[in-house]
Amino acid sequence: MLSRLPSDITAYVRKLNIDRGLFVSVHDRGGILTPYMHELVSCNIHSNPYCIYIKTNEALWQRCVELQSRVFRKCENCNANGNIRFFGMCHAGVCEYIYPVVCLDDNHVKAFVSVSGMRESSVPHRAEETACEFGLDLTELHRLYMSSLTDNLPDTDEMDTLIMPLVHMLELLISEAGRLMVSPQASNSYVLYYELVRYIMRSLEYPLSAVAIAEQYNCSVSYISHLFKRFCGMSVGQYIKSLRLRRARTLLEATNLPISDIAVTVGFCDANWFSTTFSKEYGMSPSAYRKTSGRK
Repeated sequence: MLSRLPSDITAYVRKLNIDRGLFVSVHDRGGILTPYMHELVSCNIHSNPYCIYIKTNEALWQRCVELQSRVFRKCENCNANGNIRFFGMCHAGVCEYIYPVVCLDDNHVKAFVSVSGMRESSVPHRAEETACEFGLDLTELHRLYMSSLTDNLPDTDEMDTLIMPLVHMLELLISEAGRLMVSPQASNSYVLYYELVRYIMRSLEYPLSAVAIAEQYNCSVSYISHLFKRFCGMSVGQYIKSLRLRRARTLLEATNLPISDIAVTVGFCDANWFSTTFSKEYGMSPSAYRKTSGRK
């Protein structure tokens, strides 16, 4: 059962997005879900166009990552008080419901589920301040904030019914990941693989290769290739391609971004090459795939 959990989680998040219109994402603490990230990558991004625009600025994207520590502190308080969720607003003005996810072995918060994509009635000052600080186009920020986010909050009872099964699936997976990390098999090679995957996740939109990654971590290409074959059953190149295509599929399902923009966002420098690669993987072009998800 546990071997199927990552793909089941991904499929469930996709259904929540497509069928319920919920922008759901999963964020872990300390990379505990790294071993499963080639399956979960599409669950690890806020896929609404406003968030994607914010994260086109690398420094601002890094701030989003750094500020997650505050979210985890709030998650700890939420869990300690016996609550299943809380409501908040990120530094870019996006409103979201946060559900803490704990490890079943120690009841410590290891991840959280975000139900995002909501806004206030007008662009908050904190979003405008962020745009000015990082040199974003204020007009475009206003347009995307008002057009791609909603001011309609979901019914919390219905949302809890939909999100708590996801929380419980993640709790099982995290407990399994925790046992893997402290097992005798968690050698230095596994720790290095763990770091390599985190690096790839952070750098997916940039040119990546086994050679560049090996140079970054001061080890040989053959050793890195051995690690990926051992721990995920595919080459480094196949792993990177899998992550990029899964992320692209999510963006095609959840947004109306032009296909050329999606290609760049997931790390393809050429839209035609992206379309060819996507078609080989999924048996249809990106535009045809988008239509199957109800997008135009």
